[in-house]
Amino acid sequence: MSSFASFIVSRAFWKNLFISIIVAFILMWVGLKLTNLYTHHGEKIPVPDLRGKQLAEVEELINDSNLRYEVQDSVFNRGSEPGSVIEQYPRSGQEVKRKRLVTLTIAAIAPQKVQIDQVRDLSLRQAIGQLSKKGIYIKKLDYVPSSYTNLVTGISLNGKELRKGDKIYKGEEVTLIVGTNEGVTFTVPNLKGLSENYAKRKAFEAGLNIGKVTFKDDSEEGRRIARVQHQSLNSGDLATPGSSINLILAKPETTNEN
Repeated sequence: MSSFASFIVSRAFWKNLFISIIVAFILMWVGLKLTNLYTHHGEKIPVPDLRGKQLAEVEELINDSNLRYEVQDSVFNRGSEPGSVIEQYPRSGQEVKRKRLVTLTIAAIAPQKVQIDQVRDLSLRQAIGQLSKKGIYIKKLDYVPSSYTNLVTGISLNGKELRKGDKIYKGEEVTLIVGTNEGVTFTVPNLKGLSENYAKRKAFEAGLNIGKVTFKDDSEEGRRIARVQHQSLNSGDLATPGSSINLILAKPETTNEN
């Protein structure tokens, strides 16, 4: 038998092989533990509450929490201090991994103004769509007698008439003056399962005004994910233009379509 063959079948060879396997296993285990320690594997940290804070303070809190942030949008918000955070995602208190990106919406420092296009003599649906593209929301539909139902005859902001070319802040809510014939009715749409903004738009497009909006979970996250659970006017029923509809919104898992 050759010396190599004799070595393979010797106790020394198997002893050395066993020791090598054990050492390799230990090195792999230590390496994995060191990697996990370096990357904080599995460790989660709570997201700080950034709402109402200016970006200088936000940056300090984000750095202290080992997170990242990005300003996703800036919008006009009459009740907020310019430059302050008005929305954040993930929400405050939610546990996330290190270096997670937190997206922010802030109150515009220099609110952007947008120009009003011609909405007079457009259909209600066309006017709402055109205003929506400019970032302008509907506050109310004001119906007046007319030969043409759901034809827009004017637009106003805080009681002041607006004309084509006028500029207002992006995010403002306007009133549309809309015509209607006496005795006209329409079918109430089904708003259940829709988000607040989509439900409001669909209601306005149908000729409804929005009454009371109630959230079962009034937290930031609850409002963000809420869907319409109940509407005060049943879908399929008949209503007159300008009628008000109340909405109750809840988290999707508790939404009841009955």
